[in-house]
Amino acid sequence: MVTLGVDTSAGTVSAALEEDGALLGESFVRGKQQHSAVLLPMIDTLLRHCGLSIGKVGRFAVTCGPGSFTGVRIGVAAVKGLAQANDKPCAGVSTLAAIAAQSAFLDGVLCCAMDARRAQVYAALFEAGQGSPLRLCGDEALPIEALERRLLDLNRPVTFLGDGAALCHEAMRKRPDWKLAPEQWRFQRAYGAVLAAREADYRPAAQLHAVYLRPSQAERERKELIL
Repeated sequence: MVTLGVDTSAGTVSAALEEDGALLGESFVRGKQQHSAVLLPMIDTLLRHCGLSIGKVGRFAVTCGPGSFTGVRIGVAAVKGLAQANDKPCAGVSTLAAIAAQSAFLDGVLCCAMDARRAQVYAALFEAGQGSPLRLCGDEALPIEALERRLLDLNRPVTFLGDGAALCHEAMRKRPDWKLAPEQWRFQRAYGAVLAAREADYRPAAQLHAVYLRPSQAERERKELIL
């Protein structure tokens, strides 16, 4: 079965195609264009380069959060529309779990982090090195200082991944065995969504929803005005 994966959760846009466990192709862009202008043409080009049509896709996977509110909405809406139009199931996976899934070849603790602004990150910890990464905690939105205390309590070597990895590594730098993953596999990718979705429950597109760990900036500002 062919699976189409999508990620638009932060500053990057990517799409990936997998068939029966083999990666057919992947497109990845880290640029300044709006995700909405890049994603659908990217998917169309990827399908053509792989000699497939959208009708040959058997299921869809997408990172449904945490991440940029606008970015997550774009990815989820695109997958929901494609899946509904083709009557195919889809799965929404944690962006942080997708980052860990594509980094399962590493050893030790994976600190998957995304920049949530205001000195905060979306983060989750995973144990790598034994097949699929094992979750050590749920997805959270928390201050970088709180994440640092949690890592110090673990007293383990750590690899930082995700678009918030460099932010965390620079802010902490408490131990020489806390490493920043190389840029070529640091950022979230659509293939990570496909890998994370292998164990997911694929459902009708109507049941796909974005997952946010905190209110949007507009909601926070409105609440501050009321208070």
